[in-house]
Amino acid sequence: MQEIYNTIVFRLICLFINKEFMKERILCSLKNISFVIIIALLGVACGDDKEESIDVGNEGGNGTVVGTVVKVDVKKAGSLSSLIGNDVKFNITDLTVTGDINGDDIALIREMAGADVNGDETNGKLNNLNLSNANLVSGGTYYNGITQDIFLNNELWQYMFYKCGSLTTIVLPNNIEHIGAFALSHSGITLFTIPNNIQTIGSEAFANCTKLESIVIGNRIVSAAENMLDGCINLKKITMLSDNSTYTIEGKTFQDGMLFNESKSELIRCCYLGSSNYIVPNGVKKIGDYAFTGCNQLESITFSDDVIMVGKYAFQNCRKLTSVKIGSGVSSMSETAFEGCTNLEEFVVIDNKGAYSTQDGILYNRSKTKVVRCPLNKRGIINLPTSIGTIGDYAFSSCTGITSIYITETGTIGDFAFSNCANLESIHIADRWNTHTFIMDYAFENCIKLSSITIPACSKVFSQAFVGCTGMKEIHLKWGYLNSSDLGFLYRLNKDCKIFIPRGHLGTYMKYWTDIDRLVEE
Repeated sequence: MQEIYNTIVFRLICLFINKEFMKERILCSLKNISFVIIIALLGVACGDDKEESIDVGNEGGNGTVVGTVVKVDVKKAGSLSSLIGNDVKFNITDLTVTGDINGDDIALIREMAGADVNGDETNGKLNNLNLSNANLVSGGTYYNGITQDIFLNNELWQYMFYKCGSLTTIVLPNNIEHIGAFALSHSGITLFTIPNNIQTIGSEAFANCTKLESIVIGNRIVSAAENMLDGCINLKKITMLSDNSTYTIEGKTFQDGMLFNESKSELIRCCYLGSSNYIVPNGVKKIGDYAFTGCNQLESITFSDDVIMVGKYAFQNCRKLTSVKIGSGVSSMSETAFEGCTNLEEFVVIDNKGAYSTQDGILYNRSKTKVVRCPLNKRGIINLPTSIGTIGDYAFSSCTGITSIYITETGTIGDFAFSNCANLESIHIADRWNTHTFIMDYAFENCIKLSSITIPACSKVFSQAFVGCTGMKEIHLKWGYLNSSDLGFLYRLNKDCKIFIPRGHLGTYMKYWTDIDRLVEE
């Protein structure tokens, strides 16, 4: 541009140099030409008002970005902020970055995409990010408590775009081989393509991307976390870049929103759920640990007769789950399988032919000698069958709607059996002279409204059985004979809790209990 300017000026001077009378016209012409050239130069510098293309120099450059669609070539890692100032960063909706970028640059991009380095919300409006020709290098600012030494080349770093709510689409660098844990979790992405160069995907990489509707999976992945799509409740379409209808990762098969082992005998993880009612396919023998954890769309689940085992925390915190239908094949079910299912109203055993049975929605073993699990939404007074000999571990844990329970026959009240039953006020345990009752550790943990309980004569109470029973006022013991370990549980009760003992046995209790004022004969 400068050369054009000089040529025009030189020719004008040569044309009019010997004509004095044209002096004023020369000056006027030069002014007009200069004005045109200045306007042209401004047009080159500013460009379109919606897009700015900047080439950052080796020292970072000093350009100024305007508009909402921006392309930036970074020559020196960490220099992006020298081009995209604080006054415009929250106006940009589309950003293409080329060149080397480090943690400092990513920190700025995060702000533009709706989250600062701590994950707190910003005013950023960045929707579309293209990093296809960018190169991620170590160095700069790190975030979300992550230290520098885990940021490696050729990977989308852990938590890189965590909570970037305005970010709807992203194109990854061409040289990326690994997507780190939580890299895009809780972001606003709606569509995502996992390129063919990606080989590994970390834990919860896309977890809770509630706007994610479609994902394309490359064909070079050799390792992917089972929970990478947890909480993607609106995921409707998965496209494979291979000819197979299923996708196998380290012997695992992904199909219809579920991750199975290769033979499809184990349901490993629910990645997304197309319906609120799910029927486990025939051939599945095991529901894996944590398989449906946090699946908030699930309202009912039906196990086929092929299901044998249900793992620990398999349905943890499925808040909308109301009904569980169990096939005849189930023979093993973790006591924590339905922890946190606060709206669960009933268990139903199909045909009552398997290892389990139900009555009034409560799950028992086949012969009804053991309580397996009470649905958490059960309320009021519970009358157990006369055949019950054991209340299993966690059987009534967190059943906050239960106020009273009658046990006519029992041998064992298991660990955490009634823990966190916050509204349990009374419990009746039948006193059978020929039956030994064991009350295990934490059996009544945090039953804060339980004020009185009678413990049968032939009983063993473990030391932590009544931890957190802050409302306990009376313990009635039917024991006539003691040893040194029998009364340990009483030390965990309030000091104002009275201990009622059989008449005539005060001397026996005084051998093992020094707080005589709390002993009352009856």
